[in-house]
Amino acid sequence: MPLEQQIDFLVKLFKLDPAPTLEWMEEVLRPRLKLPETLENWIAVPRYQFISPIYAEAVAKVFSLLVHGRRFAPCRDKFFAPGRLRRSHRTISMRRRLSDSQRGCSISVMPIQLGRLHPGVSPEIMAKSFSEAEFGLTLFDVICILLAHPQLCDHETNFGIYCPGDEGRDARQGVDFNLTPQFLFAQGRGDLEFELPTSRFPYCGFATAFLVV
Repeated sequence: MPLEQQIDFLVKLFKLDPAPTLEWMEEVLRPRLKLPETLENWIAVPRYQFISPIYAEAVAKVFSLLVHGRRFAPCRDKFFAPGRLRRSHRTISMRRRLSDSQRGCSISVMPIQLGRLHPGVSPEIMAKSFSEAEFGLTLFDVICILLAHPQLCDHETNFGIYCPGDEGRDARQGVDFNLTPQFLFAQGRGDLEFELPTSRFPYCGFATAFLVV
């Protein structure tokens, strides 16, 4: 989906103001920036603060839109409670720099890849594999991408996406924020899991974005 159509979709869905983002695209993106060769596309995602000031609440709101009318396994919505889900330090830092370069924008634009660069590795290995300008997409980011690109949810064979920009906490394990959210789609059905650092699956990759300013 072209970038302008993505923005129009998000504006209608979340009642956002597209003007600052469209202005940034005209003044900065088109004349100065190019999509790195290894990446898939420019993607538009809302800043979560324009959906809810509390991150976990913003994730819960967009997740409810994603599962509506779709076959999903029993929801892991316990992880959407405050204190159970947070963004990683790296992603917070990189997104702050992105917001500074796209000041005033309710919709962020960034180049992304959804797993092609990091297939089949564990979250533990992935945490050590980011390139200098690379950072993990969050659960919120990936859900918004799936909403705008629903064809990604329709896979007959296993297709998985880790969201390494987020960290989940299961109080029963007694370990703080050591879990990574993972979407899995197969045969028209979706699932959301929170995987341990050593988990690895050949059909799962890591969704990441790159800071290009």
